[in-house]
Amino acid sequence: MRTLAIVTATPGQNGMKVQYLRATDPDGVELVGSVATYVEVSPAYGAAGAARFSRTGIVAALAAANTSVGALSAANADYINDSLPGGLVVTAGPWCLRVPCLQSGVAALASTLNTLLGTAANVTVMT
Repeated sequence: MRTLAIVTATPGQNGMKVQYLRATDPDGVELVGSVATYVEVSPAYGAAGAARFSRTGIVAALAAANTSVGALSAANADYINDSLPGGLVVTAGPWCLRVPCLQSGVAALASTLNTLLGTAANVTVMT
């Protein structure tokens, strides 16, 4: 039996948080490899100077999502599509970005998205 928990992949930049859904075995050991999951970016509510994606940031985030999803094999794309609620769907907007991936790809995708959050043109800092 797997357990699922949302964990912070990186602290995020510009008042945003980068999280992913982690699957673990009954002993709490993270399942790595071909486990369907997602990486999500959203504002860290209550954080000073919390930000949201700008139009430019949404375009950059969609390009990163396209690269990530495009790199999946047909079998892995089908696996994610059949395993996750909502399937192989990227959700993007100023307040949330969610990209499906395999557990083995979480670190690379989270790092890419965190880099996008550190680019001034990609975010609008709320004052």
